[in-house]
Amino acid sequence: MRKLIPLITPLLLFLFCGCYENKIENQLSSVDSLLEPYPDSALKMVRKVDRSKLTNNSDRAYYGLVLTEALYKNYIKVKSDSMIAASMNFYKGNHDIDKYVRSAFYRGAIIADDGNTEAAIPYYKMAEERMNETDNYVIRYRICEYFIWINRDCNDYNLQLKYAMQSLYNAQKAKSKMLTAYAFQNIALTYMYLNEKNSALFYINKALGLVKYCTKDGQAGIYQDFGAVLLYCKNDYIHAKKIHITII
Repeated sequence: MRKLIPLITPLLLFLFCGCYENKIENQLSSVDSLLEPYPDSALKMVRKVDRSKLTNNSDRAYYGLVLTEALYKNYIKVKSDSMIAASMNFYKGNHDIDKYVRSAFYRGAIIADDGNTEAAIPYYKMAEERMNETDNYVIRYRICEYFIWINRDCNDYNLQLKYAMQSLYNAQKAKSKMLTAYAFQNIALTYMYLNEKNSALFYINKALGLVKYCTKDGQAGIYQDFGAVLLYCKNDYIHAKKIHITII
């Protein structure tokens, strides 16, 4: 019986370590599942992860991704992109397209948040180049949304419309009524910039039909843009003013 001990002990250690590694991976996966619907809860959970237990590159990369995304979605400034850069490099080599695209996008996002939009663009482009290889339609929506804003600021409204339509496709594929409402909103504004008034009115009304699924800030934004579209397309100052007063 004594001769079995040297064999049993390593086996038990292997099983114990394996179970713990699975526990960390499951914990990070749980954080990941909360990032879109409940980012505040995701942040609380990821902050409880014992970093000393991140014993392999896979866990460290996943932790870096979900922590960066949680901080960003809770409007907390990330001081350095070194952690998300390590995640991005790992996933690029590991051929995990979904996590690579997300890492590239959020690396760009935190660099842009630091006031360096020009330096952020290459990372957004890296995310865009590979986004159609993933079925994560939420991140695909986010990427398109970013390029809507970029092209709006460049006054390239035709290209803005292209990304706005792509964002609508991805929002609907994601089966997110909230993102679909925002996509309709962006399309309406783009048509307004293009002076296509009927289309602008059509899409802003589509956004209003889904406004109840949006956050409070999102609802306020849609109502505000509804007023702007009414004023621009119909010169309906009275109705637009009523909407503005309601928002305040």
